[in-house]
Amino acid sequence: EAKEYPVILDFQAVSDQIMQLAIALSARMVIDQASFLKDKVGEQLFDKSLTIVNDPHDPSFLAARALDMEGIASKKYTLINEGVLENFAHSRMTASKMGCQSNGSGFVFFGNSFPFPFASKIVPGNKSREKLIEEMDDGLLITNLHYTNYVDMPRGTLTGMTKDGVFIVKNGEIIGSAKNMRFTDSMINLFSQAELSKEVLQAITFFGIGFSVPAIKIKSMNFSSQTSH
Repeated sequence: EAKEYPVILDFQAVSDQIMQLAIALSARMVIDQASFLKDKVGEQLFDKSLTIVNDPHDPSFLAARALDMEGIASKKYTLINEGVLENFAHSRMTASKMGCQSNGSGFVFFGNSFPFPFASKIVPGNKSREKLIEEMDDGLLITNLHYTNYVDMPRGTLTGMTKDGVFIVKNGEIIGSAKNMRFTDSMINLFSQAELSKEVLQAITFFGIGFSVPAIKIKSMNFSSQTSH
């Protein structure tokens, strides 16, 4: 039976979600009519707390680089500004097809060109991670997610599994753990109401793609099933 819970996504779980959002932010997915973000530039899609910047010039960022994989100078640019979609990640090919300039996001996966915001940062919030937990009455703290994929990318619907720990929070305290669960929800719903921690953590995924993310408390996350362990 499906259930919804308020959740706090810890750093690695947020990185998993932002990886999926970054795929939808690729202009290649827009051209292929696959992204739920196509035709949405300028629209308020997420909570105003969410700002995402691609910043490959920050020397403290592990994913920093001067050039993309096409040899184009990488650029700092805003993807999501206070919940409003501003830009897509472009390579030379997608920029040419969409009538704009490459923003130095050319990436190559297994020989295929796929523009990607490979050095994305979420601007942190004002509350500590501990404060987010203290202010939760009844919900879950999720440390990590895996096997996350779109089940309906044009609508932004994802599914995936919890991993490495699901903790029950009651009256601001962690009181125990829960079994792993499968979530199925839309990206827009997940980040329509969000609070961000002031602490951030860098997470590096495959091929040197990097994310700098806070922990995020979200109003509700839909879980469609539970495992036996």
